[in-house]
Amino acid sequence: MKTCKEWIRKQLKAELTGKEFEVKTKGRNKADWLFEKDDNAIIIEDKEATDTSYEKAIIQVNNYGEQVYEKYKNIITIAVKELNNGDHKVAVFVNGKKLEKHPLNALNSLDWYWALLDKEFDRALLSKNIAMLNNEMHAMGIADNIRASIAATLLVCINKHLELEESDDIDNIENKVYKHLYMYTKDEHGEDLNKWKKIRTLYDRFKLDLQKEKSYLTSEAIYKVWKIIKYDIHEYIKNVKTQGYDIMSLFFTTFSKAALSNDKGQYFTPDHISSLMIDLVELNVNSRVLDPTCGSGTFLAKCMDRMIHMAGNDENKITEIKQQQIYGIEKDETVYGLATANMLLHKDGKSNVENGNCFDLLPSMKTKNINRVVMNPPYKEKPTDIIELKFLYETLENMAQDGLAAIIIPTSCATGAKYSEYRYSLMQKHKLLAVMTCPPELFYPGASTNTCIMLWQAHIPHSGATYLADWKEDGFRKKRLGKKNTVRICDDEEWNIRKKEWIDDYKKATPVKGLRIELDNKMSWLYESHYRIDFKKEIKVSDFEKTVNDYLAFLISNEGEVN
Repeated sequence: MKTCKEWIRKQLKAELTGKEFEVKTKGRNKADWLFEKDDNAIIIEDKEATDTSYEKAIIQVNNYGEQVYEKYKNIITIAVKELNNGDHKVAVFVNGKKLEKHPLNALNSLDWYWALLDKEFDRALLSKNIAMLNNEMHAMGIADNIRASIAATLLVCINKHLELEESDDIDNIENKVYKHLYMYTKDEHGEDLNKWKKIRTLYDRFKLDLQKEKSYLTSEAIYKVWKIIKYDIHEYIKNVKTQGYDIMSLFFTTFSKAALSNDKGQYFTPDHISSLMIDLVELNVNSRVLDPTCGSGTFLAKCMDRMIHMAGNDENKITEIKQQQIYGIEKDETVYGLATANMLLHKDGKSNVENGNCFDLLPSMKTKNINRVVMNPPYKEKPTDIIELKFLYETLENMAQDGLAAIIIPTSCATGAKYSEYRYSLMQKHKLLAVMTCPPELFYPGASTNTCIMLWQAHIPHSGATYLADWKEDGFRKKRLGKKNTVRICDDEEWNIRKKEWIDDYKKATPVKGLRIELDNKMSWLYESHYRIDFKKEIKVSDFEKTVNDYLAFLISNEGEVN
């Protein structure tokens, strides 16, 4: 009788039908137990007292886990070895990381292991870990303008099981990165060399950075960065709770202060605002999406995730979404590489992201029947820069009839005489559905630009009323993470309630929080210019008296007297 299996049955405390499962691999390989739940898996390899060593059991079970890695969101691998005295030795790994606090000589219940994978996504902890990575790279002397690309390349390779050793030299690291990036060109149909042309931009930049910064980008530094990403960041890529959350966007938000060319007006859209804008364009499973200034690929990744979710189990539709319904353009070669990394982590979509000037490439989008656009163009910061409304106008011109476009741009585009001619041209051909003012610290850290979201309908000349609203109070507050990093954070539930209130108000014929008004190109398109406060109705004498008394109390407590 196999006593090790009987011991496992008792320890897991569940009715089991322990089964072997075959893994498609070279040679004769199979593990002893497989349990599946909600796209997660638990794999157990057991060894009797007469079998091979404990260390061999660990190697085998983790090999089995790697062979089915792509199939599951999360994998727990467990090695159990029966000892000669009848005791048992146990090792547990979650997505390849050893669970150090697990008992060495016992198993917990099966439900206990499932609960490990059911923890809520901790956005604040992820933000803290990415901030820690940025601080560590800064302390190593790694230049500001290459941190994001180095970290993104390693993250993409770790997603294909990149393992580095402390003994690896730079040549070994380069070869391993090349090998793991090339893995993305392979699928059940063979190799796609067209994909490699795009993916190679990551490798070329990585290799160039190693050469230019060789005094700081040592093998020891790369190993340390790899270790932080693998154990403190990558686990969120596999976590089912993070579906639809663009982790790469948070990467870039954290690194953006120094790394991502703010002198070019590049500010990466916060995750919650990108979700809000996608809601506004009413995405559906058949939408054909374009972001002509895609930056890190935030909008594209989120749109693809949503549409794939809508497609359910229709594999043909999912393939169509990835190959024919997601399009992006990015001019900056470095940022284009980062967008490629983002799409790789979201499992394809990368083949339709192009590197080039959007004004040159937009005409080719006419044949794609683009009916949804979400975009955050570079902001004009120098007299020679292109104004944001030109990006909007040229994009609308190349969309399909009735298509919806959401754009986030500076409020200066929505008011004043400076851009009234552009606003006139837009209204002659396209319909302005809504303008919502955004929080003043939306792009913190990195910019203090006042912005608004505009929603347009393509190829319908403007007429009727436009919805205007003040959406500055999004509930996000600045929170300090460590000594050098501060981010804006909000409780997910609080934000979701606020977002629903805003969207519901926009859809009302007679809004409560916003207003509908007929506009022309010479008028301000901002809510604040049209809303009139009834001071007699809204401010009471008692309110005024309380404010004055509070102020006097403050002066006394700080200065001891009032003159």
